[in-house]
Amino acid sequence: MAIRVDIEGYDSLEQIGVGGMAAVYRARKTSIDKVVAIKVLFPYLAADASFIERFQREARAAARIQHENIVNVIDYGESGGAYYIVMEYYDGMTLEQLMREHRLPLDVAILVLLEVCYGLEAAHTADVVHRDIKPGNIIYTRQGGIKIADFGLARRGDSATMITQEGKVIGTPAYMSPEQAAGRPVGPQSDIFSLGVVAWEMLCRRRPFEGRSYSEVLEQIQRCDPPPMTDVNPLVQPDFERIVRRMLQRDLSERYAAISDVIADIEQGMERLDLARDRRRLQRYIADPEAYEKHFREKTITRCLSQGAWYVRQGEAHIEDAILAYRRILYLDPDNERARRHLDRLLARTGRVADAGCDATVTVDAVATPVAA
Repeated sequence: MAIRVDIEGYDSLEQIGVGGMAAVYRARKTSIDKVVAIKVLFPYLAADASFIERFQREARAAARIQHENIVNVIDYGESGGAYYIVMEYYDGMTLEQLMREHRLPLDVAILVLLEVCYGLEAAHTADVVHRDIKPGNIIYTRQGGIKIADFGLARRGDSATMITQEGKVIGTPAYMSPEQAAGRPVGPQSDIFSLGVVAWEMLCRRRPFEGRSYSEVLEQIQRCDPPPMTDVNPLVQPDFERIVRRMLQRDLSERYAAISDVIADIEQGMERLDLARDRRRLQRYIADPEAYEKHFREKTITRCLSQGAWYVRQGEAHIEDAILAYRRILYLDPDNERARRHLDRLLARTGRVADAGCDATVTVDAVATPVAA
């Protein structure tokens, strides 16, 4: 049931979301006739000073950062016992909703990853660690913008230690860094790890760390390495395999030290793929995901068929490149008989047999192929 709110200066229109601490409303700021989003702390939580502090901390943290990739806070306060945060309103959906309904083409996933990196760079420059980066806190707007939301767990860098409540770790288990999962102090590198999990999920369509329980997930994060991305999705280019792998290093000395270093590597990888930062591409995708995905799939299959045939003509030195080209086709179109026949013949030449899912282990550090649609 929607909770009725009455905040001075705003006309509430409709409830558009519910979280663990608050409900979000689309409303109109009457003085300037502007549509905004208002996040209102649940009344039963407003009786607890610790929840009020956490809610106000979110407002203060987000208000300190003005950036195109972060949901901007306009105002916050208390009215008639209701604690609220007023934010810009964006028409769109969360990345979580988008991934639930669609398979993100690689070019779109890479561009989303880069935009989130820019937002995190702004937060870290302002000495703010988000601590809850996950698809549900990333908004994909109808205008092709990418926004980081929900700084409810954010802390200043000088106080970014892990907090617990009643003995429980606060955060979203599947996206936690090892240090966060263990209750140790966290800094910007924790956000990098969490974004690495999001990147892995965008590119592979499942999470790298999964389990049947909260504790199993946390144990995997602290002890296990995810499988190579290219074993799951052969379309992933070696550059981005290496970037995400480094983001997910458990040892802080081996993980990226700063989000600016992640950005530099992503931009270099995009340059090699001739993929430019282009919001119009993101806008075209969100306008009609199914049509964009169909175009990407057909173009990639056509290109890979041509590449596979070319590699075969080059002889034994390029047989693994040809195998990879046909695996990519079958990843996008498992019923493609032409690619299946070529792959079976190539695997037979190397003494291997494709399994039913056509996921034979092959060398994937082949020549990078542009993924732009």
